Amino acid sequence: MDNYTAGNTASSNRWARVAQLRGDVHADLLRYLVTRMPGQDADDVAQECYLRIHRCEHLLTLENPKAFLFRIATNLLTDRARQRVRHTRSQQLMGIAPGMDDDFAEAATSQPALEDSIVAAEELQRVADAIDVLPPKCRQAFLMQRLEGSSHEHIARALNVSKSMVEKYIAKALYALHAALD
Repeated sequence: MDNYTAGNTASSNRWARVAQLRGDVHADLLRYLVTRMPGQDADDVAQECYLRIHRCEHLLTLENPKAFLFRIATNLLTDRARQRVRHTRSQQLMGIAPGMDDDFAEAATSQPALEDSIVAAEELQRVADAIDVLPPKCRQAFLMQRLEGSSHEHIARALNVSKSMVEKYIAKALYALHAALD
């Protein structure tokens, strides 16, 4: 059997395991997701969970694939919450009112659980405070990279500093943000 055929067989076996797992736990997974993301499409997140667990090369040897699937779901929910916080913060930094951007308005109407909202708001405030106290060039370098997607070379020219200094500014900003969130 060549590598291609072996790879297809392994993939087929994993798909069969995912189908079995879906049949066993889909209702539980949807219930779990809906309670943690009301107003959003839990089916999409569930499908992403199944795709990710299929990619796991060790799926067939997992002792508790249901627990692993729910860990994937939790991680996806965490990622989505972080994306919402980043999106909201970038909108605030750019001075865009919530009604000006359809995607932002849609995100604003799909309210996460109250506890998640409180935690996200507190984290957002700590991040904003940490950014506010950065030295001006450090803050500007960080915002240019993260919000505008500017390269280190472009930032260096704009701030009239070396590329190495830009890297130090960004590292300092990331350290400050990490410390603010710990």
